[in-house]
Amino acid sequence: VQKGLDPHIQHACAEVNFGNCLCGRAAADHQVQFAGCLDERHEVRFDGMPAHGQYCVPIVDEQTVLGVLNIYVREGHESTERETEFLAAVANILAGIVQRQRAQEERHQHELIALSRERLARVGEIATGVAHTIRNPLHGVLSCVEILEQNPCGENENVADLLGLMREGLERISRTTQRLLMLASGGSLGRRPTDVRTLINDVERMLGARVQAKGLILQVEIASLPPALLEIERVYEAVANVVGNAIDACSNGDVITIRASRQPILDATLLLEVEDRGEGIAEDNLHRVLDPFFSTKPVGEGSGLGLAMAQRVVADHGGSIAITSKEGEGTRVRMVFPGALSDGKPLEGTS
Repeated sequence: VQKGLDPHIQHACAEVNFGNCLCGRAAADHQVQFAGCLDERHEVRFDGMPAHGQYCVPIVDEQTVLGVLNIYVREGHESTERETEFLAAVANILAGIVQRQRAQEERHQHELIALSRERLARVGEIATGVAHTIRNPLHGVLSCVEILEQNPCGENENVADLLGLMREGLERISRTTQRLLMLASGGSLGRRPTDVRTLINDVERMLGARVQAKGLILQVEIASLPPALLEIERVYEAVANVVGNAIDACSNGDVITIRASRQPILDATLLLEVEDRGEGIAEDNLHRVLDPFFSTKPVGEGSGLGLAMAQRVVADHGGSIAITSKEGEGTRVRMVFPGALSDGKPLEGTS
């Protein structure tokens, strides 16, 4: 550490070896060195070097020398014990700062390495998820192709059925790839005024057969709301995915509730909530449920893309999604759409 010297002097002093000159002795001995003038201990000298006295204070952490603090004083300056102790204390503070900075940089490097490994692990999980999701329909299509190849002249009476199975399998693969592309790129939003009640009622009608088949109770609670500026199709799919997960998690007699309301503080913010009294999510899995292809369902019964898709839709609207759950007691998914509610006239009534 140097100040007030010409650059060529600074450069020469920075290359002094341990044990040489005044600063080298301070580094080697771990002791404060002082000279009131340029004496014989100054082995580094230049023509025209101004006369000066000098403190050389080692910056030491335990037994490791981190550097030397050079303080230049007027020639003839007299050192005192108090001055020496003060400079040693300053050097100790500097040593702590340097070591903390080094430790912080080391932690940062470890964090970068850990993050890189985590990303690689996530890529592996996503690749595995893609493979599991498209494997079954792909094998089904290939099996149909093999059957048709054995009867190339169309002698098989089940050609129409085979073609139907092939179409179904290819459509499943197409839906998976479309969802992946949406997760990766998002895309621009085509927002338009949306009747939230109509959107939720459409979801209710679409999933009604599944709700009835499992003996569940679906409740809808919609506050008096103005039209919301949303991309209808994507929000519809997000809500349907969340409700679909709730249906899968519930059994006969369980209740699923869909709510739509304003956020109490930010009046223009739309809240969509789906709450169920189903099996809930284990605490160890709760932090992963939004990851693409992560699913607690048996292999082949879920793609693991539903909540990831919902999260992307909400994020593209500038909002957030939060999931709270307790194993054996149920789950609540809360989707926040800031600024979505327009200033239009509220819709009448509640249900």
